[in-house]
Amino acid sequence: FTFVAMLIPVMLIAVANDYGIHIIAQYFESLRTDPAKPKRERIQEVIKGLGMPIFLAGITTVAGFMSLLSHVLVDARKVGLLSSFGILVAFVLSLGLIPAALLLLRVPKIAADGARESKFNKFLESWTNFFTKRPVLILTISILTLVIIALGIPKIVVDTDPNHYYKADDPVRVNNEKIADLFGGSTQLSVLVQGDIKDPGILNQMLSLGEYIKSHSQVSQVISIADLISRMNEAFHNGDSTYRVIPENRNLIAQYLLLYSFTGSTSDLDRYVDYDYQKAQIIVRIDRVSTTEINNLIHDIEHYIGQHHDRTVFTSVTGFATVMGILIDLLVRGQIYSLSISIFLVFLITSLVFRSIKGGLISTLPLAMAIIFVFGLMGDRKSTRLN
Repeated sequence: FTFVAMLIPVMLIAVANDYGIHIIAQYFESLRTDPAKPKRERIQEVIKGLGMPIFLAGITTVAGFMSLLSHVLVDARKVGLLSSFGILVAFVLSLGLIPAALLLLRVPKIAADGARESKFNKFLESWTNFFTKRPVLILTISILTLVIIALGIPKIVVDTDPNHYYKADDPVRVNNEKIADLFGGSTQLSVLVQGDIKDPGILNQMLSLGEYIKSHSQVSQVISIADLISRMNEAFHNGDSTYRVIPENRNLIAQYLLLYSFTGSTSDLDRYVDYDYQKAQIIVRIDRVSTTEINNLIHDIEHYIGQHHDRTVFTSVTGFATVMGILIDLLVRGQIYSLSISIFLVFLITSLVFRSIKGGLISTLPLAMAIIFVFGLMGDRKSTRLN
């Protein structure tokens, strides 16, 4: 039961009750207009009249959620599959259980007496008259409003900061911010290094890349085996800072590491280099958890390595922070795919059933416009973060 899956019950409640509402509303309307008709015949007419609209509503909703199966995130695919199944069950039960219940239950007194036309019905009638008398004006205003709001879509910033899931005084957020202030942050990424780690050339490249990474404001600490060796070289020269460099002699580097193994614990180096000194990592600690900033940092490091260093030595940038950054790209890509497929499936199904491309376009237009409105309004707010 994942974080995303918590949305499934809410979506089922919001969507799956529509079919029953349509059936019962039409049943009550039939009682109002023709109260003398036999109950069984009335129910049959209601189901016959609403069968196709309800079927279309159900199948297009299922198709919309099934489009999530194209999403790159596994949890999103699970939500699509489970939601589709739940809606299908609700659709079948609505066409079976509700007519049976209406047949067995007594007719409400207000409906049996023939309810008068409600004020709400009169409001809907006047509302309809207003729009049908001004079709060109309404369409023009709708299209202009849509275009203006759609201009906000490119302004959307896709970002996730887990700290913002909690209130400012929540212990989780307070403690995480303390870690960022005192220890340089709880988020880190690693630059993997491959080759002869005792080679002065590789170690100097590691120092050079580390200095570049430190120049980024969100980076609080950068450390690697190259930093440890340069500090050891400084210590063996009476703390002279001019010797805080990598020795030019590979054997001297090997002696430093051997001496360290005698005086300290070899496990201290395990997080920086492997046993054979063929693989190492540059550890980068970040004092922020914004995926946008992390993504920008990763792309900047990757670009710098490609321009100034050997790709066979610095093989990849990885770590939990990298996963968070890549996850945002996958989220955006999956969102675009699933929404596009959903709109296309709804258009295809309605066009085939109505045997009219125009009918499919008219049915799909409100859905597409609603999606544009939602994302456009997100982008129009400068502080929006799509979490």
